[in-house]
Amino acid sequence: DLLWSVHLKATMMKVSDPVLFGHAVRTFLVDVFEKYGDALNSVGVNPDLGLGDLYTRLEKLPAERATAIKTAIDSAFAARPALA
Repeated sequence: DLLWSVHLKATMMKVSDPVLFGHAVRTFLVDVFEKYGDALNSVGVNPDLGLGDLYTRLEKLPAERATAIKTAIDSAFAARPALA
């Protein structure tokens, strides 16, 4: 088994930390962002704000589109290494 983890020095939150985690989100969900990037941008998805923000903003899309994106995210989680 393989585990996908991002580690940052936790002694002090830095301004760059959200940006680094945003890169991790974009990398982990690369297929989702490639296929649905326009739809995600249309509702203001910013990977730097994390997965919670992504899911919250999906609610602004038509239900059918949001469901397709959530299914793609679920597929990415199933196909990729487990997250730490």
